[in-house]
Amino acid sequence: MKNLYVSQGNTYITIKNTPEAIAEHICTYGLHEDITIYTEDGDFLLSTFGIYINKCPNQKFLQEELLPVLIPMQMEVEERIITGSMEQQM
Repeated sequence: MKNLYVSQGNTYITIKNTPEAIAEHICTYGLHEDITIYTEDGDFLLSTFGIYINKCPNQKFLQEELLPVLIPMQMEVEERIITGSMEQQM
């Protein structure tokens, strides 16, 4: 299985080419900056706006593989953010 290249600002790192690894990376690092992910061959896979998908040309991959994993993770992140901001207000 080939790795993926992730662009975060001026930094490139590699992650495993699995929906779980992609979703985890988006939900962890997308809180701090937008992310662009490329295949090992240099082809564009997707970009984010925060923890949300901005562009993903491969809609079949997005709908059938990534979103079923990503959406529950996004909901957990949103819950932590909401809970944290509510606790700060108290």
